[in-house]
Amino acid sequence: MRLRSITMAVLMCALMPLTARAQVLYLFPETESGYDVTCNLVTTSVGMYQVAVVYSGGYVSSFHFGVHGPSPSFAPIQYASPYTITGSYFSDLTVDVGSCQFVTVVATLTYLSNGDPVCGRIYVGQAGQDEPTVTACQPSIATFPLGGADMYINSHIVSDGYHGYCTCDPVATSPSTWGQVKALYRN
Repeated sequence: MRLRSITMAVLMCALMPLTARAQVLYLFPETESGYDVTCNLVTTSVGMYQVAVVYSGGYVSSFHFGVHGPSPSFAPIQYASPYTITGSYFSDLTVDVGSCQFVTVVATLTYLSNGDPVCGRIYVGQAGQDEPTVTACQPSIATFPLGGADMYINSHIVSDGYHGYCTCDPVATSPSTWGQVKALYRN
């Protein structure tokens, strides 16, 4: 079920030639029923949280990227993939697919929350000192720049009237007096 929801999302993109579209790695929180394709992971308690690294789709042989952020209270602890992963922790990973394969889910990252409230972002970026790349293998072998999408933790979605986006900026509140606040708790 998880793979099906992601596969449909990238299938249309995958039909375009690799050189004609942006190469992007997305970060999606895993849920019990699949992947949450919003930009927000909600952490409600101490525990481990899974994040899928999902490719925009296409035939590839390798990826080179880093995953960064957000804070020590939401720390990366392990990664797993059906492919061979090498590198120094999360900040400099190489995923070797092997033979030319159509790839959707590149890896699964596990984070540990210590329960402290955190609002931040996890993002795909530099791999050590190098820019992130993907090596495509159809129609020919070539290396392309690889972009990354942000995923926020405990953020809220705001709208500018045209588009929604995630932010950790404080939410505006209405001013009130201490007496008005205490009145909320009276019988």
